[in-house]
Amino acid sequence: MRDQLLQLLTYARGMWRYRWYGLILTWCISIIGWVVIYAIPDKYEASTRVQIEQQSALEPLLRGLAVDTNIVSKVALMTRVLMGRENLERIIDNTDLKNYATTPAEKQRLIISLRQNIKIGLPRGRGDAIYTFKYSHTEAYIAKQVIENLLKTLVDGAILDSLTDKKSAQNFIIDQLNQQEIRLTVAEEKLAQFKKKNVGMMPSDGQGYYDRLQISYEERDKLRSDLRIAKNKYELLDKQLKGEAPAFAGDSDTDKKIREHTAALEELLLKYTEQYPDVIAKREIIAQLRKKKARELTERADETTSLNTQQSDLSLNPVYQDTKIALSAAAVEVKTIQSRLNEQNIKIKKYEELVDTIPEVEAQLARLNRDYAVIKTQYEALLSRLESAKLSAEADKGQDNIKFKIIDPPFVPLKPASPNRMLLMFAALLAGIGGGLALMFVLYILRPVFITTQELNATLGLPVLGAVKIRWSDAQKEKLKFELTKFMAAAFCLIIIFGVALIFKDTGSYYLQEVMSGHSGGLS
Repeated sequence: MRDQLLQLLTYARGMWRYRWYGLILTWCISIIGWVVIYAIPDKYEASTRVQIEQQSALEPLLRGLAVDTNIVSKVALMTRVLMGRENLERIIDNTDLKNYATTPAEKQRLIISLRQNIKIGLPRGRGDAIYTFKYSHTEAYIAKQVIENLLKTLVDGAILDSLTDKKSAQNFIIDQLNQQEIRLTVAEEKLAQFKKKNVGMMPSDGQGYYDRLQISYEERDKLRSDLRIAKNKYELLDKQLKGEAPAFAGDSDTDKKIREHTAALEELLLKYTEQYPDVIAKREIIAQLRKKKARELTERADETTSLNTQQSDLSLNPVYQDTKIALSAAAVEVKTIQSRLNEQNIKIKKYEELVDTIPEVEAQLARLNRDYAVIKTQYEALLSRLESAKLSAEADKGQDNIKFKIIDPPFVPLKPASPNRMLLMFAALLAGIGGGLALMFVLYILRPVFITTQELNATLGLPVLGAVKIRWSDAQKEKLKFELTKFMAAAFCLIIIFGVALIFKDTGSYYLQEVMSGHSGGLS
């Protein structure tokens, strides 16, 4: 720490030899800086604050039915639109700024300056709806004119835009609706013509070609089963009438078992094929029962003669008559089922012949239906939006829900907002002092001297045997005091000039700017 202090002290002594150079540079930088600061024109900042309220008794009732009009967001968008070239040109034409724009190039520069100097403060939170507008200019009345025109443009533009925006939205929706209606009509005509052209090949009840073909196969299998049962019934009745099976004197146990196993076999055939194990087993059982029945018939052969003698009386037997009627009904049932089975076979054959045509027709129909559904959905959505837009427009006509409340009217303070000359002048003085010290340090580095014996020893690396002190005479001492007094007086004069410049910073700046404007006017 001690070495560092000695080093700083050495630097200070070396720089002190060039104090006048540093003081002169400090004077130059400070004076030039203060003059430049005085020459900076004053800028007056005009400002206003506006609160935008959105109050509508219909808003809760129309939520979800009408178009949601967020006034705050619309005004936020409007504030960005205000910075457009058209609005800025209108502000220039309505204020005295037009005197500063005599050529297109000057007008372009003025527009850029306006866009940079107009400050718009948007609401900070959701519940805050206060907007702040600020503008700075060298002329206070011009700054106020700009803020007034800006406020007027915002209020008028927001209200008119709210109405014209809804009208243009309705016109846009109507145009789109008309286009969609034309497309919907064309799609309906295509769909109708396609259905007329392909009558009989359209899917029914959501069933496609393969679904209908599968159902037809299932119906055919069912008809075949019904036909087989009907034929068996007919054959049994016919045998009973011919006397091959007892029907009137009572059935034996063997006959009952045959009928039971035959019915079970018919049920199995409805589900399985002839090769199914249960079907084969049933058939073997029925065959054995029929052999047993044949033996029983042989044993009753001696009774055949008596049965033949009674054959002539069967026509008078009511059971015989009922059996004949049942046989006729069974024959009709067989023919009916056979006819339906033939029709079903024809239908299946027709489906099989159209195996390459119907799926293509169904695919084309699906595409037409899909296109029609998409267009119809868009049409209905546009129609709903149009009704919402109309309802919003009617609600806006019936109630004024946009309220502008000017909290602070356009106002310009008497004192300029910028520049802060006191701060800038302090900065200029500090810059001058810093520049002087820097110059002294550079000169000391370029032209160094040895102040102490330690520094000489450290630099040369040689032992220092001794040092001879300078003995100043009285005249020389007086001269040194006089030199120090002059330096302090020069530095104190700079401080006095700085104080005077601070006291008269406003008036001095005004007169300096007047002089400069007079010279520029004379030159022009």
